[in-house]
Amino acid sequence: MLILRYPSPHSLSVEDPEVSWAWYEQEQLQLGKMPIVLSQLSEQLPASIRSFLMHHVVVILPGEITSFHLVDVTQIQKKHLYKALPYILEEKLASDVELLHFSMGELTEEKLTPVVVIERNKLLYCLTQLKHYGFYAVSMTPEYLLLPLEQAEAQILLDANKLLMHLPSRTAITADAAQLPILLDTLKMSAAMQSAPEYANNVDLTA
Repeated sequence: MLILRYPSPHSLSVEDPEVSWAWYEQEQLQLGKMPIVLSQLSEQLPASIRSFLMHHVVVILPGEITSFHLVDVTQIQKKHLYKALPYILEEKLASDVELLHFSMGELTEEKLTPVVVIERNKLLYCLTQLKHYGFYAVSMTPEYLLLPLEQAEAQILLDANKLLMHLPSRTAITADAAQLPILLDTLKMSAAMQSAPEYANNVDLTA
């Protein structure tokens, strides 16, 4: 398996993007020496498994070009689920749902369905670009979903100038690293509200 990571939204808008890369060989993860342009990557792969790797690519997408949602679909018949998703999320999305691609994950313990949304033209551009250089994706995922999710802990990763977050509430985002102080304050406030006495949520504002 070959793993390719697009580092930024800009990398999905250029003809020959620079990507980070790694691959599995004999169940060991091997890291590419440095980011490399896609057109030169095949030459760097082990010749003995090059063809296999190029046809088994896992793509890690910049979180900025996706959005993550948890959807209650318990009242929707499974056969109608995919068609219903765009309209369930329509009010939360800035783009026309007809221009978007929706991908569902496995049902959570809370009976919610995780959904990742991406503009269809960006997804198709990425797949076409990979195919142009001889690579074929078997899986694609936004970078923030690579962070492990611990039941009671927020997972935060500072990566160069970007911030990846995966929270116990199952919120997942990529943001500018400069927003870290604001996001930490928000987390502290949320934690304080959850640990406050029960009556704190029943204040009568008319009193």
